Parts: sequence; C-alpha cells; structure tokens
Amino acid sequence: MRLETYDVFGVKKGEHKGISVEGIEDKKFIAKTADNQPCRYVLTGSVYQVYDKDVLEEFDYERCHPARGYFKQIK
Repeated sequence: MRLETYDVFGVKKGEHKGISVEGIEDKKFIAKTADNQPCRYVLTGSVYQVYDKDVLEEFDYERCHPARGYFKQIK
C-alpha cells in the first residue's frame, strides 16, 4: 500500500516557548525562556511526519516536503 506523508521541519503551534541564547559560558549556551527562566536546551529543529495534509496548518515551520513510502503488513 502506498502512503503519502509530509516531513514537517518545525514545531507544533502552542507547544513551544520562545528560547533565546544570550551567550556562552564554560563551553555551554546561556539560554532563557520567554519568561526569563534559565533553560538548559535549545530546539534547533524537529521533524514531524504528518499523515493528513489538513493538519499542516497546526504547525509553525520553515520547510515541508511531501514524502512517499510504502506499507507492507507482515503476517
């Protein structure tokens, strides 16, 4: 069975807070959330595999690529 999906490079709307990198100290980023809280991670990119084209409007993304694949059920 042939599948049609979308590789979405971004984040789902409402599931992220703004994070800013303010510098580097001891070979680590100094980052804070939008409400000025320390943050020890930075989201640099994520890929969602979206199975329904109508759902794409729920994402903030800079790239979206159609992806084709196949599904084979093993008995």
